[in-house]
Amino acid sequence: MLDVIVVGAGPIGLFAGYYLGLRKLKSLILESKEVYGGQPLKIYPEKIISDVPGILAVKSKDFIEMLYQQYETFAKDIPIHYQEEIIEIKKLQDSYLVITNKDKYESKTILISSGNGVNIPKKLEVEGVDEKVLYQITDLKSLLNKDVIVLGGGDSALDNANLLKDIAKSVTLIHRRAEFRGHEHSLELFRNSLGNVITSAHIDKIIIENDKHFLLINSTEKIYFDYLVVNYGFLESKNYFSNILNIDTLGIQVKTNMETSFEGVFCVGNACSYYGKTKTLTTGFGEVITAVTAIHQKIYPSKNPTFYSSIK
Repeated sequence: MLDVIVVGAGPIGLFAGYYLGLRKLKSLILESKEVYGGQPLKIYPEKIISDVPGILAVKSKDFIEMLYQQYETFAKDIPIHYQEEIIEIKKLQDSYLVITNKDKYESKTILISSGNGVNIPKKLEVEGVDEKVLYQITDLKSLLNKDVIVLGGGDSALDNANLLKDIAKSVTLIHRRAEFRGHEHSLELFRNSLGNVITSAHIDKIIIENDKHFLLINSTEKIYFDYLVVNYGFLESKNYFSNILNIDTLGIQVKTNMETSFEGVFCVGNACSYYGKTKTLTTGFGEVITAVTAIHQKIYPSKNPTFYSSIK
């Protein structure tokens, strides 16, 4: 029997695998996709991460590789099972039976680190959408010296606008509302670069004239672009645990030790919700330490907890 089944091999799941290895807990990681890394690798590989302590700036894809190299310390003991999706979870007397599309596993506890689930970008639903409309930036070279429009008002849109400001010929950031949801510093950084910002904009359609693309906004203004990057967020995906756990609009509700409403089922990262929750990578890493420590104490109550840090 396993001690822990980790659900999701995104950045938080990779760190969970490493920390479970430190605790010598018999575990495995289930990942529904064919590769580790989650949203930072799949959707924003070129995005710059600058809010992790001790790291000034690093591309998402490079940061994921750093996490994976750390996880590899215990990869033989805590393997990742790729393209393995949970179909059903059954509560046994003192454990859980996890049934996937490939196998069955019995585990004393479950640690959910599945982030926001399956990432399906919200589409731009207007006339004229074609291959010039992008929902993720995977190749910066293709946008070199191009005129680019970024749609959205959250952190993803602001991050992409700042990412492109030194690469593209021009960047225009367009938001349908007057106020942005993203970090003020990011917006200020883009404005200071003389980036063009348009707010309170209604997107009408895309017009193609003589093989040139234009975005029509507010019924009158036409803006030329080579590429249009849409950052409208993601559609909600099916949650494997909706039939057994308390889930609000922000995620799976947890206690202070990261345990859910079901004993032995813990949740960390963007998948979980609690009062004052801030969805950042750093927060998720701290939640892993809290959850794994609680799991260790639950499984081995007679052992004194040990903490792995140079800070005492």
